[in-house]
Amino acid sequence: MENTKLMKRILSTPYEDIADLDEALTRYKSHALNVMGEKDDTSCSYFAKSNQTNRLGHSIRQHCMKPECSMADKEKIYKAMKELIQLGFDRASDILLDIAIQENLHNSVCGKFKGKSFQEMMNYGWFRNLIDTDYSGDICPDRNTPNYKQESYNFSKQLYASNTLYHYISTYHSPLLDEIAHYRIFFKKDLRIATLRASQYMRSGKHKEAFKILSLFHIDMTQTIVSYGEREAALLLAELYEFGLGAAPNLAQALSLYNYCYERFTMEAGYKAGRVCEKMGDYGKAMEWYRKVLDWKVLSPTSWERNYREEEEAKSLLPYRLEISFRNLKKSMNPEGHDKISIAVKCGGKFSLRLKVLMNASVTIAWDNGENANSEVIKWKVNGWNQLEHQYSKSGKHEIEIDSDEENVITGIEIETAFSVTKMNLEACRGLEYLHCTNQWASINPKGLCCLKYLNIRNTKTKRLNIRGMHQLVALDISEIPSLRLIAEKYLPLRYFAMDGQSDLPKKTQLEENIKLNMGKIVPTIDIKRMETVHPTVFYYLRSSNWTEVRKAILEDDENGAHDKEYLRRLYKMYKILCAKTPKHCPYPNGYLESSENYLYICRWKREKDGRLIEYEDGEEDAYFWNYSWSITLGTPLKDATNRQPFMMYPPRSNAYFAAMSLLAMTKNKDEMENYGLSDDPLSIYWGNNQEK
Repeated sequence: MENTKLMKRILSTPYEDIADLDEALTRYKSHALNVMGEKDDTSCSYFAKSNQTNRLGHSIRQHCMKPECSMADKEKIYKAMKELIQLGFDRASDILLDIAIQENLHNSVCGKFKGKSFQEMMNYGWFRNLIDTDYSGDICPDRNTPNYKQESYNFSKQLYASNTLYHYISTYHSPLLDEIAHYRIFFKKDLRIATLRASQYMRSGKHKEAFKILSLFHIDMTQTIVSYGEREAALLLAELYEFGLGAAPNLAQALSLYNYCYERFTMEAGYKAGRVCEKMGDYGKAMEWYRKVLDWKVLSPTSWERNYREEEEAKSLLPYRLEISFRNLKKSMNPEGHDKISIAVKCGGKFSLRLKVLMNASVTIAWDNGENANSEVIKWKVNGWNQLEHQYSKSGKHEIEIDSDEENVITGIEIETAFSVTKMNLEACRGLEYLHCTNQWASINPKGLCCLKYLNIRNTKTKRLNIRGMHQLVALDISEIPSLRLIAEKYLPLRYFAMDGQSDLPKKTQLEENIKLNMGKIVPTIDIKRMETVHPTVFYYLRSSNWTEVRKAILEDDENGAHDKEYLRRLYKMYKILCAKTPKHCPYPNGYLESSENYLYICRWKREKDGRLIEYEDGEEDAYFWNYSWSITLGTPLKDATNRQPFMMYPPRSNAYFAAMSLLAMTKNKDEMENYGLSDDPLSIYWGNNQEK
C-alpha cells in the first residue's frame, strides 16, 4: 500500500526546476543504476523507483530545452545520457530521442541529429534499440508463466518503448516521425502505432490509407483476451466497412467486427452494431442491441461520459446518441405507443401547469376537446420542466388532453391553477416520477405509477390512496385530507412526509418511526425543488427485502463460484445484524451512493447559477467510503443508476438487488466485520474461502 501511494505521489509531482545541473545529473545516474540493479524485481518498489528516475530525467530534458541553457550544459546532458545507454539503461534513450525531434531547439546538442534521415539515425545504437523493440500488445504476462519475472521485465521494457513512440507520433509532426511510424507499422507489426496512424488518417479524410494499414492486421476472432490495440483497430476497421470508406461497403463484416469488440467490453461497439442492424433492416435485432447496451450500468448522468467532456462535444456522446437511436427505433416499431393524460377542469381565464418531459420528445396539448378545439405541439429541447399556459375566454368545463409522440417520456406534471381540476386520468402515463396536484376538487388515483418518487396531493378530494409497490416514493404530502385512507406496505422508502390536518390515519406512530429510520423528517409541506436529490437509504433496501431474495441476487452475480455455504452463512448473519441496527446519519454533504453493476460509489450534486442540477462522481479514493461504521453507511441515500429510466421498457430493479449489492460492498469494512465476529481473516468474507484453491 505504501509503495502504491509513493507511485501516486511521484506521478502527481511536478517536474523539478533544475538549479544545479551537475547535482541533478549525479542523482539521475545514481537512481538509474539503482533501477538497473533491481531490474529482476517486479515489486511496486521497483516501479516506483523507475518512475521517480524517469521524472527526474524529464526534468533534465526540460532544462535542456530552455533558451537560457548553455551549450556546455547541453553537452553534459548528451554525454550523461550516452554513458547510461552504453551501461544498459534503456530509458535514457527517450530523452535523447526527445531532444532529437524537437524542431525549436538550437543546433547545439541536437545538431548531431537534425536533418538526418531515418537510415542515418539507425546507425546510432540507442536509436536502433528503441525503434527495434518488439511490442506485442498491452496484456501483461500471467503469473503462472515460466520465468515470469524476466517476462514481466521484458514486457515493461516493450510497453515503455511503445508508449514513448506513441507519445511522439501522436504529439509531433516531422519527416523522421513519419518514417518511424512507417517502420513500426510495416516491419515491426506494431498494432498500437498502426491504430493511431489509421485514426489520424481517418480524421483527415484519408480513408484509403487508413484501410491499407488496418487490413494488414488479422484480427483473431477466437481470442478471449485481446489487447486494447486490437479492439481499437477492429472498431476503426468496422467503421470503414460500415460506411464504405476506403473500401466497398460490407455491413456483414462490420457487424462481425462490432460484435467482436462488444464481447470484449467495448460498449460503444454494441451501439454501432445496433446501428448496422437497423441499416440492414433487422429492427428487432437492432432493438435488442440498443437495449443490451442501455442496460450497462455506466450511462447514468453521473458517469464520466456525460459529465467530463467539453460542452461542444456533448451532442456526440454515446449515451445521448444511444438514447435517441433507441427511442426513434421504438417509435418506428410501435407508432401507436404514447403517453396520455386527461384532465377535466372547470375554470375561466388563465389555466397553468408544468410538465417535465425527456429531451427530443414532442407533446401535443389540446386545451379544449369541444367545438372550440385549440391545440399546440411542443418539442422538448432539453430534459426538464416547462411551464404551459392557456387563456380561456369563457368560464366553464373544459377537457384537456396531453399526448406524447412516444411512450414513457412524460415524467412529471404539476397543476399550478388552484381549485380548477375536477378529474384526472393518469393510467396511460406509466413513467411519471413527479405528481403535484394540490388544492384541487379532483380525487387523485396514482395506482400503477410504480416509478413515482414525489407525490403531492395536498388538500384534494382523495379518499383512498394506495402506495404499495412504489419503491422509489421518497416524498409524500397528504396534508389537509382528514378522511384519507392510506394503504401502504410495512416498510416505506418515505423520507419527507407532510400530513398536517390528518385525523384518520391508522398506525400514525408506526409511520413516523418508519420515516425516522429512513433518516427522514415530518415537514409542513413538500417543495419539489428540495426533493430532486432525495433517494431511499441503504437501510430501507435491506429491511424491505427478505433473505431468500437477497441470497438469490448474490448467487446470480457469483461467476467464480466463490460464494460457498460458509460465506453465505456469514452474510446471512451480517444481514440480520444490519436489519436490526439503527442508522445514524449520512457522512457525505450533498452526497449519495450510486449503483454501478455490483459496485457502489460516492456521488455528489450541486446546483449551478442557472438552476441546473449537476451530479458528479466523488474524487475520493474507494477506501474512503468504507471508513465509516455500518450505522452511518445504513443512513446513506442510495440512488438507482438512472440509465434504467421508464422509456427503456425495463422493469425496475428489485429492492433485494440493492440490498445484496450493499451487503457485498459493506463486507469491505474490515473493522466492522471483525467487531461482529464475522471474519477471522478480514479478507476471507470478501474473497470467499476458495481463495487458496
